[in-house]
Amino acid sequence: MDIHVLIDLVKIVFSLIVLFIFSIYDIKYRDIPDIYVWSFLGISIVLFIFTITQYEFTVFLISFIMMSLLFGGGVPLALYFLGYMGAADVIAIVSLAFLFPYTDIYKYSLLTSGVEGVHIPPVFVIILYSTIVYLVYLPFKIMYILLVHRDKLPRNISYLLKLIYLLTGTPMKISDYLRKKHYYPLTVFKENDQGVEVIYRSSFSVEEDYIDHHENLKRLISKGKISPNNYIWVTYGIPYIVLLLFGLVMLLIIGDYPLLLFLKFLV
Repeated sequence: MDIHVLIDLVKIVFSLIVLFIFSIYDIKYRDIPDIYVWSFLGISIVLFIFTITQYEFTVFLISFIMMSLLFGGGVPLALYFLGYMGAADVIAIVSLAFLFPYTDIYKYSLLTSGVEGVHIPPVFVIILYSTIVYLVYLPFKIMYILLVHRDKLPRNISYLLKLIYLLTGTPMKISDYLRKKHYYPLTVFKENDQGVEVIYRSSFSVEEDYIDHHENLKRLISKGKISPNNYIWVTYGIPYIVLLLFGLVMLLIIGDYPLLLFLKFLV
């Protein structure tokens, strides 16, 4: 087997196995052990260095790789500092950018294996497909909420916040929420001199601990300030590693063929 093919297959199998394992952790615990995450990045960088030694460098190749790494690092880092993405998600995306910095992976895609010419950076396509998978799921979630829980939407919040709740939230009795793990409240109760203030927020910080919210609600229930039968809006967040796995699988199946067709149509 040619050394280039062997390296490519090792990277593909390695990334699929790691993302599958990470997805299990992300769904079950909403946390991935640091040693696993950093090991993924470290091995990806080693494979990246080994890969680029096999290339014949050109201005286009260097520009393409730099663009892939800048996009794969810049976008997730920006989302991380804005509080919309966890550190493990960022490192996973950066690792994929190192694993697939050039167009080699498209040779193994079912639709684009025979397509010649310029391709789109793989990490961009993986992120795009990950987003599309989530967007396909959203209409079904919204319809379910509107059919079953429409009456539980807070009336005294803006239409934008209601839309955010439909997209990311789920109404749940406080008593049920206290039995859940890794869910974060969008409805937050804050005790003050006047009683209990209800705060409706649009998201949560990745640095939060759901246990702190549990303790606050238990304390307010014990004081008789709120009822365990009250409904609050909570979110599980987005297990983004799972979406990345779907994005990578879609890349291996259809490559960037739909995007190339779309760009060709625009031109």
